[in-house]
Amino acid sequence: MLIMRTGLSVHLWLWPILLLEIGVLFLGAGLTSAHGADIKDNRATEILSNFRQSDEQIGPLFKDAAVVADMGSRASMFVRKDGTRYAFVAFPVRGSLRPERIGEPYCRSRLLTPERKLYEAELLRKVTDRLVSKHLFRLWRSAGRIDLAKVTTRKVPDAGHAVSLCRVQDGDVTGTATTLTAADIRAARIAVADAAFADGKFRAAARRYRDLFGDTKDATLLMKEVISLLESGDLDAGFARDEMLQSYLEAINDPDLLERYENAMSKAITAYMSVTE
Repeated sequence: MLIMRTGLSVHLWLWPILLLEIGVLFLGAGLTSAHGADIKDNRATEILSNFRQSDEQIGPLFKDAAVVADMGSRASMFVRKDGTRYAFVAFPVRGSLRPERIGEPYCRSRLLTPERKLYEAELLRKVTDRLVSKHLFRLWRSAGRIDLAKVTTRKVPDAGHAVSLCRVQDGDVTGTATTLTAADIRAARIAVADAAFADGKFRAAARRYRDLFGDTKDATLLMKEVISLLESGDLDAGFARDEMLQSYLEAINDPDLLERYENAMSKAITAYMSVTE
């Protein structure tokens, strides 16, 4: 094995060799081959635990790091030392997809672990709607930038998995806000309502638009609620809310939305008259 001679700083030029040797080491760790058997959910955590216990470089570097089981039968470890962040991840390899396509973004995302914990705590404090929370988290994750991160990915022989090792300097991590404003949450709520509207989930969209209009008095949101109610077939509720909308029509200048409203109202009136005749 390679001997660490510089404390806990893993030299990047050693990483490809290190991962190759780790793969050979792992073959002798007594884990069952994935060939002919299903990959167990705990395989990735087992892989990382074995690396930490058995390898002379991975062990000291990640000795105090928790092995975290992630979704998709994956697992990760993260550590931050002397202004440098390190992540080590394991994940299943299936089909012809190159391991790097999965491992590199997954490993890089785990370099954001400190900010992620703060942001997730902020979400728990301020957002109760699961879809809104998911939308905000996706936005946060895509906004974070990790410049100059070094990532090395290798398959673990006969394990059905691969591992990625990555590192970055603290100063090369940017765009990771850890606070949420009311405007952020409101924009996310509108985005979720608009997504339901676009997908034809009009009952769900109508409920969301009504709540939003109650908070904002935004006329376009009220119009979208009316359209959603009419499109969902709840004509009585749609007509009732349309009475309120008449006071706000002058504030709406979106021609596409106005056309959608006119079409929905025309169809609704036709449907209503056919039932009452």
